[in-house]
Amino acid sequence: MELIEQVSNFLNRPMPLWENGLTSLLVLDKSQQLNLIKADYNIENCVLRQVKTKALIFDIAGTEIKIEAPTDTLNNFYDSHGLEPLSELLIHKLGVDTKISDTLNMLALIPAISDFLKNIVKTIQVIRPENEETDISYSHPEIPFSIFVSVCEASSLRSTLRVAESILHEAMHLKLTLVENILPLIQPFSGNVFFSPWRDEKRPARGVLHGLFVFRAILDYFTTIIDRPEVKPERPYIESRIAQIKTDLSQLKDFASCIDLTKDGAILTKNLLPSS
Repeated sequence: MELIEQVSNFLNRPMPLWENGLTSLLVLDKSQQLNLIKADYNIENCVLRQVKTKALIFDIAGTEIKIEAPTDTLNNFYDSHGLEPLSELLIHKLGVDTKISDTLNMLALIPAISDFLKNIVKTIQVIRPENEETDISYSHPEIPFSIFVSVCEASSLRSTLRVAESILHEAMHLKLTLVENILPLIQPFSGNVFFSPWRDEKRPARGVLHGLFVFRAILDYFTTIIDRPEVKPERPYIESRIAQIKTDLSQLKDFASCIDLTKDGAILTKNLLPSS
């Protein structure tokens, strides 16, 4: 079966969004397109294609995912995207490796999510949030297997759940971008904008579709783990996140008829919107 047919099948039956059969094929397809051998994969080499550098990386216990330290050659990239990466010193001082390890263990309450993340995320770069109450995350289409996330300074179950949401959020962005490389989901940019409940503003259709995709995955994650004993102390927090995401998704009930969606994009949209 050709990859385009398998992507089409996924759009028609996308649950769970973190499935690994298609994900593995998408990652393999994109890896073969890159002019970088596996050992050379890092953020700098993706952004500055001609540069073949070795990244300064730190292991995360129990996983192949690495924490990647920032480099000065990416300062323009960081500035243009509003990112302030943590230095190597702060990575160590804040115990970032332990915090992300705890977060990945929380996500591994659903083993398929753990497999999905190990499949699609090769490196994580940690960025500074605006404040302790605000989480920041980012991904970029030209950096197919890396994500940028902030971590909380304090260590707690709630902070772990917050970072877990950020990691899953950005990993799902990576997956949808790989899907779009195979089958277009959005018409060529028309200049039209549509309401995005997460930004409380109007955005191009691609931004709205990506938001729908990632928040549906987060909704499914939280509804799946809410009764687990590991998260019992923060059940009210999880309930509040579930309620908020459902409210946000309900505002997109008509988005499947968006004129900027392709036929495939409309199919995916219909299959992402909760039935209740």
